[in-house]
Amino acid sequence: MNKTVTCLGYLVCIKHTATKKDQRRLHFGNFLDPEGAWLDTVHFPDSAANFPFRGRGFYAFTGIVMEDFGVLTVSVTFMEKVGIKTG
Repeated sequence: MNKTVTCLGYLVCIKHTATKKDQRRLHFGNFLDPEGAWLDTVHFPDSAANFPFRGRGFYAFTGIVMEDFGVLTVSVTFMEKVGIKTG
């Protein structure tokens, strides 16, 4: 693990929560990639503040792959909402 990846995914849902220590916001995201596979993300407080979610749609994000309890998750370090070019 600890590999940096860049992904494209469609936002399905977000769980908003806060840190226990200082109540800073953090988020867990669920996305579908272009092949229909699930992508799970964690947005720690600095990332959550610098790269907020902007509603449903497609997002490009970069982060570090982590494994916890046998589950792969991307710890997001950069994220932006992207449009789709048709035609």
